[in-house]
Amino acid sequence: MVSYHLLLLAKDETGLERALGSSIYAIGTYSSSDLASYIEKKSTASMYTDLCMTYSTIVSSMLNDNYMYTQLHVDITEMRREIVENNMTVLSSLGWFANMTSYINILKDIQDTLGSSILSALEMELKENNTAYNLSIGLMVGAVFLYPIILAVVFKLTYQIQQVAMSLKAQTSLLSKERKRSETLLCEMLPASVARKLMVNEKVEPQMYKCATVFFSDVVGFTTICSGCTPFEGVDFLNLLYNTFDSQLEEHDVYKVETIGKYDKLFMDT
Repeated sequence: MVSYHLLLLAKDETGLERALGSSIYAIGTYSSSDLASYIEKKSTASMYTDLCMTYSTIVSSMLNDNYMYTQLHVDITEMRREIVENNMTVLSSLGWFANMTSYINILKDIQDTLGSSILSALEMELKENNTAYNLSIGLMVGAVFLYPIILAVVFKLTYQIQQVAMSLKAQTSLLSKERKRSETLLCEMLPASVARKLMVNEKVEPQMYKCATVFFSDVVGFTTICSGCTPFEGVDFLNLLYNTFDSQLEEHDVYKVETIGKYDKLFMDT
């Protein structure tokens, strides 16, 4: 776009140069102010043309192919030198006008080509923008339709995650209770020091006691007693007996190792 604008300015300044040059050729002489005006238009047109070639490869290529290395360029350069040196002839006036018109026509052709190129680029960019715009509209419409579905799915997943978390929490609580229960039962079956080592997978080394008392108990005639009472009475009798033993064990810090059959083996540290 900048190159196209500069090309228009260059063409306008070249037209003014053509008019001033034709007037100078027709009169055959000029004043210093006329020369200054001509040189200004010539320099301005040349500056705009050089800038235009810098901004656009199309302009540079077409000028090189159609003007820079042609006889027209040689003739115009020579006539410009004649004007600056005040060495014109009246017969050269028509040649000057024809040559400058041909040069301006070349600039016009370049202008048309550059304009077409700009329009093509703009149409392509507009097409790309339309495509991007349509795609954006499609994505927005799709998002509007998918948003409720996505929201429902997210809520459902969130609810399921919460349910799993609550279930996991409940299972963890139950597991913790069962673990404490197992530890309690283990401590009841074994000495606390041994039970703690077993719970952390440590090796339990055997210990030796210098003195220990072992008590064996037996209910004499237990079978006869049971045959003469009801099952509930037998259970109540055993419960009373073992509660009595347990209270004495707690009082004297005695540990009941295990029960085999009807024999209780009791050990007491001394």
